[in-house]
Amino acid sequence: MPRAAASGESPTSPTQNRDRERAVVFLLNRHACAGLSLDTRPPHSGLKLRDDIGMKRRLNAFVWTGFALTLVAFLSYYFYFLRFPSTRDFPWFNLLLFVAAGVLLGIGLKRAYGDPARYRGKVSGAILGALSLAVFALFCIFNFVLAKSLPASNTAPRTGQQAPAFSLPDANGKPVSLSGMLAGNRAVVLVFYRGYW
Repeated sequence: MPRAAASGESPTSPTQNRDRERAVVFLLNRHACAGLSLDTRPPHSGLKLRDDIGMKRRLNAFVWTGFALTLVAFLSYYFYFLRFPSTRDFPWFNLLLFVAAGVLLGIGLKRAYGDPARYRGKVSGAILGALSLAVFALFCIFNFVLAKSLPASNTAPRTGQQAPAFSLPDANGKPVSLSGMLAGNRAVVLVFYRGYW
């Protein structure tokens, strides 16, 4: 007895088998043309789903923190650190603040352009980064370029010329005159210090 009849199945002719194969090939070609995937696996069977699908993008806090620190580095020098000689003559502390701000901005921009599906800030990060760079450039121009470009003093005494008479207060506020110092001394050394007291 044939195997199909023994198992209770109706026997199929070779023509029916060829028709079925043609139908399967037709369906495969149709799905391939439509760009569909014939994945017959059950859902969630070994598939890795992305965590950020449907998730709202996060605020890129590093970009805004870096820009805020840039403003602090610029303004704190003129409103606070200018009072102290250790941070006034060379603004090393403010330069460190600028470096820290640049690191934060770099991390924020890397997040924004490296993972835009999760973090925002591609447009705002580029704008804030450009503004921070402009603020740093202004700080360098004010403290390292314009501070050294002093006007020439054509009326200042020359080498070997007699100093004019003057009277200035000392560290205790007591007036001291050049003539009074020359009265008991052979010579007086005048030191001109460019800066702040």
